Amino acid sequence: MLEEIKRLYAQKAKDDQNAPKGWRWLALIPVVITVVAALVFIPQFRAHQREQHLLEQGQPAVAEIISIRETGNLYNKNPEVEIELRVQPPDAAAFSLEVTKVLEPTELAKYVQGSLVDVRYDPAQPDDVALVGLAKPTAPPAAEPPK
Repeated sequence: MLEEIKRLYAQKAKDDQNAPKGWRWLALIPVVITVVAALVFIPQFRAHQREQHLLEQGQPAVAEIISIRETGNLYNKNPEVEIELRVQPPDAAAFSLEVTKVLEPTELAKYVQGSLVDVRYDPAQPDDVALVGLAKPTAPPAAEPPK
């Protein structure tokens, strides 16, 4: 039995000497690709999940666009913008924050300083805000006809 084990170890050592040098490093390539992909895509996935959660369960509010500026980043030829908002919840004090969003060029033209947008926010974390879209204009109250 001991001789058999010695023979197997000797055979393994001989096989290792005959194996091409550096072949074990090739096994690391899939690991490196997986780690890099996880570092890139997991934060984006979580941000998307957080935004979806806010859109579904966040408290509605109206916000005024204080300023809007392009970051210089493009995603699928759509510009990324930073929008500074002044959020006015219906039952709480107003607060300001900045939201980064990718908008299509046609949408970007509609988002101008001073316009109102609908948002959803988390009252426990007011910095978490999801942009819903432009606020619907409210109709002015109907004037009473003269008597």
